[in-house]
Amino acid sequence: ISDSVAVTGAAAVAVVRAIKELTLIEPKIKWVNDIFVDGKKVCGILTEAVTDKNGVTSVVVGIGINVATADFPEELKSVAGSLGVALNREDLAKSVIKHLQRLILELPKRTYLEDYKTHSCVLGREVVYVEKGAEFKAKAVDIDENGGLVVIDQNGNKKTLSTGEISVKLM
Repeated sequence: ISDSVAVTGAAAVAVVRAIKELTLIEPKIKWVNDIFVDGKKVCGILTEAVTDKNGVTSVVVGIGINVATADFPEELKSVAGSLGVALNREDLAKSVIKHLQRLILELPKRTYLEDYKTHSCVLGREVVYVEKGAEFKAKAVDIDENGGLVVIDQNGNKKTLSTGEISVKLM
């Protein structure tokens, strides 16, 4: 897993820190790029590495936060939510950027990982991951230094999952 994957984790922590800084809300991170409040997704983060023949040249991060959306389509009502508080979007954006800039400067030290683990809603839980079209059940036990999800499968085997090969959902 490259530093570009770690950027996604750092962005998740930046969003969590910004929300906590401006509200009384305690957001949770669903590995690797979703933020949940009260069991519903309020934020998604997309990270894309830009490459050339020499490797990664830059990373583009897109962050979408549902601040006050109250009317979701029927098929999303059970899974999508919003912060639901009076919040200045500009202040929220500034706070996210401020935290992300700090975390990116510290990326090689992985300073975001402690907060990432603390706010995880996956660690210690049973998860289902998809790999090569097949579903597997495992227990999420850790996030490694590169942002990989460490799981122990039903046979007791430890495996580290990366975003490129799986999707994870809470059971």
